[in-house]
Amino acid sequence: MRKFLLLLLAALTLGSPTAALLSAPARSYEARQLKKQHKAQRKDLKQQQRAMNKIMDQHGLSDDQRKRFKNDMKMQERLLHKSQKDASRKQAPKAAKAASQAA
Repeated sequence: MRKFLLLLLAALTLGSPTAALLSAPARSYEARQLKKQHKAQRKDLKQQQRAMNKIMDQHGLSDDQRKRFKNDMKMQERLLHKSQKDASRKQAPKAAKAASQAA
């Protein structure tokens, strides 16, 4: 009886981490696509901002104009980040709903 309880306890402790890993939801196809799309958007914005920076460096700008330009660039980054965050939040309930229907 004692051996049986030890074996049962060992099986439960060894099986519990794998059960937790198996129960974790896999990323859906839509989530992966959204992540790829966001990465491409960030890359495009960076490339666009580098080009704008090169052009603006060729022109002599006053300090005030330079600050305004840098602020505009930061604002573009914030807007992109916020829109991506919102898109991820909108996509998350859909993924949860699909996972609950599949279960």
